[in-house]
Order: sequence, then C-alpha cells, then structure tokens
Amino acid sequence: MSSTPDCHQLSLEENSAAALLEVAEELSTARDADHFLAALRTNHRIWTALSRFAGQGEWRLPDQRLLDYVVSTSRKGGRGVHDDDVEVLIGINRHLSAQLLAGLDPGTLRRRAVRAWSESARTKGIALDCWLADEIEREAG
Repeated sequence: MSSTPDCHQLSLEENSAAALLEVAEELSTARDADHFLAALRTNHRIWTALSRFAGQGEWRLPDQRLLDYVVSTSRKGGRGVHDDDVEVLIGINRHLSAQLLAGLDPGTLRRRAVRAWSESARTKGIALDCWLADEIEREAG
C-alpha cells in the first residue's frame, strides 16, 4: 500500500475511502439522469480499479460476490437499475469507506482530498469524484 508522503497526498486507502464516499454522495443527490449516469460510471471505474488491487493480492476487498454485484450493477449504465439497487450501491460504498477510514473522521478526509484535488495539476475541469477515480486507476496501473 502507498504511504502518505506529505499532508496533501492521500494514501491508497484514504483515496479509495474518499472516492467511495464522494461517489455515494453523487449517486444519492444526482439532480438528473445525466448526473446519475455519470456517478454510476465513476462508481464502476472505482470498483473496477479496486478489483485490480484485490486480484493482485494487494488488498482484501469484500467477497467476490459483492464485488461482482457492484461492478455489474454499475456497468449497466442505468438500464435495469432500480432505486433499491442504487441504495444498496450507496450503502456498500459507505460501508467499505468506513472500513478503510479505520476511525479517521470522514470530514477531515474529505477536506484533505479537496485540498489535494485543488492543488493537483491534473484537475482542470475534472470533478472531485472523477479525479479520485483517476488517482485510484493510476495506482492500479
């Protein structure tokens, strides 16, 4: 796992926890179909990258059935995804995020994530949740 080299960079665990929380919020507050679908795509990207870490033995993620459920539900692009499915995705994201936080305050983590995002040269026009997903994918290789 990566360490935190300075106060502005996030470890892989922190980045993943922040990304999961951010996309859970985006899914729960999407104001229209376009925003909902964008959040669903970002959720898929995050979980696909996290599954690569699990496949490399880098991480112990939730069981394979749960991982498969999240990836397949997020991959549907909204087709056949019901409100109950969205609530389950949000709950899974929040639950895994809490595990990754290991007692760290979510508000403190979000403030650090926003600071890292705002100071990054790669943020031009990129929303926080998408930037966090980019960071996870970059680390997943």
